[in-house]
Amino acid sequence: MRLRYARIGLPIVTLCTLALAGCIHTNPGTTGGGGESSSAPLSSSVSSSSSSPSSSSASSSSSSLPPIANTQDCRRDIDWIAWRHQREFRAALFGLTPAKDASLMEVRFATEDQSIWIKTKMGSGATTTAPAVEGEWESVSPGYESTIWSDTTMGRFMDVTPRRGIFEVRRRLSTELVPHITQAYRSLECRLANLCQLLDASLNVSKRDPQDVTVKILGCNDVSTQTLPTCHLPNKQSTLPEKGDLRAYCTAMTESLRTRESQVLRLVGEYDAGYRSGIQFSGIFRQFLGQMRGVITGSLRSATQMITSFSRIPCFIGACDGNPASTPPTEP
Repeated sequence: MRLRYARIGLPIVTLCTLALAGCIHTNPGTTGGGGESSSAPLSSSVSSSSSSPSSSSASSSSSSLPPIANTQDCRRDIDWIAWRHQREFRAALFGLTPAKDASLMEVRFATEDQSIWIKTKMGSGATTTAPAVEGEWESVSPGYESTIWSDTTMGRFMDVTPRRGIFEVRRRLSTELVPHITQAYRSLECRLANLCQLLDASLNVSKRDPQDVTVKILGCNDVSTQTLPTCHLPNKQSTLPEKGDLRAYCTAMTESLRTRESQVLRLVGEYDAGYRSGIQFSGIFRQFLGQMRGVITGSLRSATQMITSFSRIPCFIGACDGNPASTPPTEP
């Protein structure tokens, strides 16, 4: 199972996202991601067709005040952002196909309302007798039970941009991929460190509206974003234990995620190096046998011709003379 994940990546990523889906408490009317996107949330009153969410519902939702902060919603948003960084990291390693090219039962996540979608029907191309038919996506999130999205709609609201993965690059040695893998892992570390710094900045805000902040991490690029409204706890003595628990939770969770991803990356790197080395050795050995076939057969043919020509070479030594016929000894 782990080898299959190392070679392909997508099936296990799908299982991981399905496992994460049961841990996310979605709320279609609440903006998620904590400043990852400043656009309005998706409307929960989407019809059961493949159309996109209503713009009027989105505008009315964006004008409402953010929810009152509490520790459960704050942890949910922290988890969501961390898992999104994990999906971006794995997309950089293994690649992510567009919604129209996704296989059945692949999972995608919407950017703004934290809804989860599964592809349940494949599309088909246009023919001379029928137009093209797009695939269908269904959701397991509350408020979307009877909603069907098309490939176009799913591609518009996906939280991770489709791309080609580092391990999908062919005809390259594993050593040539190391700089790109290192940069991807470094980006994951910076994003996880940025998340806890953003949480710390959000805990010090007493207003309910998100505030513009710039998060600075040593060795990483400065990120201009907004605070998490669900983490705006009041500046009171009674909230100090809750703030301490949230800081400790963020540190422990991101460190656990970073450690797990580094272990998975080590396994995948070892498998990829062995797989690429085996393919390289196979190609070299095949080329060697192809060249040696002509060399060996040609040498044997030449040796045979040379041996048959030895009979025409005169002999000038006594060993070449014929021995006289031996006569049996006579009895006395």
